[in-house]
Amino acid sequence: MFSLLRDLNKHVSCDVNTLIKLFNSMVEPIALYNSEVWGPACLPINSKNQNLFNLQTNYKLPIEMLKLKFLKIILGVSKKASNLAVVGETNSEPLTAKIFLSMIKFYLHIRSSKSEILKSALYVNSQLAKNGANTWIKSFEQIKHFIKLENLDDLNVCQIKRILYEKFVCDWKKSMSITGSDSSKLNLFVKIKQSPSFSQYLSYPLYYHQRVALTKLRISNHNFPIETGRYQDIQRQQRW
Repeated sequence: MFSLLRDLNKHVSCDVNTLIKLFNSMVEPIALYNSEVWGPACLPINSKNQNLFNLQTNYKLPIEMLKLKFLKIILGVSKKASNLAVVGETNSEPLTAKIFLSMIKFYLHIRSSKSEILKSALYVNSQLAKNGANTWIKSFEQIKHFIKLENLDDLNVCQIKRILYEKFVCDWKKSMSITGSDSSKLNLFVKIKQSPSFSQYLSYPLYYHQRVALTKLRISNHNFPIETGRYQDIQRQQRW
């Protein structure tokens, strides 16, 4: 990732969408290597949580912090910029969604395998889970429960991928409805963005500093009094 960013100042005219595609092609495959095995570490810890992508805690995962750092650098915003706004502005689905998809594909692969060893391992894993052990298959069943995949056999990979994305959008909206209250930092953003989508201005041939200024204004990552006044305990109506 740092190799990709090293010459970023020489390519500031490059649109954000292209830079994200470069990240997805060059960095993501390495970051997600073998994630079908270690994926359970990315599941929400709170068993009562009803959101697969609990975005208030999800973006504290190291794997998500990696991508968020990249997005904030290419957008030109500070590291304190709202994670929800950055994700909504770029329509960047959590890497955990791809991890959960890889786990589902891994399960289908094992189940359809001709290897008796693999099938036996899956069976033993299931029995241990029934006895209360925190096994891989137990985490897999959690994912199925979260996204209601009881009819897994009737779906193909593309359909499962779409369901995961829709679940992310739903959980993003829930998080924004909590964060974007009238007294919130993202009061402006929630009025112009109701659902995560790639903002077209990020691909316009604007000067780099113009684009950055517009992004900062939209996601309240600027130095205007309406934003800085909150840190000085100034009432919102008096921040002029």
